[in-house]
Amino acid sequence: MRKNMIDNIIKNNLLDLTREERAHLASILLESLTEGTHLGQPLTDGEWEKELERRIAEHKRNPESAIEWDAVKEKARAIIG
Repeated sequence: MRKNMIDNIIKNNLLDLTREERAHLASILLESLTEGTHLGQPLTDGEWEKELERRIAEHKRNPESAIEWDAVKEKARAIIG
């Protein structure tokens, strides 16, 4: 349900931004993904290692959830134009 709301916000608002504005937004979102839980500090090497291990374990449990790189690139190109 929340995913649909986000999709609608993107389609109805964010795609109207200029390419530069979308790039700026993307950089803010990417930075937010690399922030740890320690008052916005970047993750340590140990924390990244744990995250990588978590992702590998998740993939091993459900390999069908993986998205091929070509599909990711195609979707990204469709979004940013």
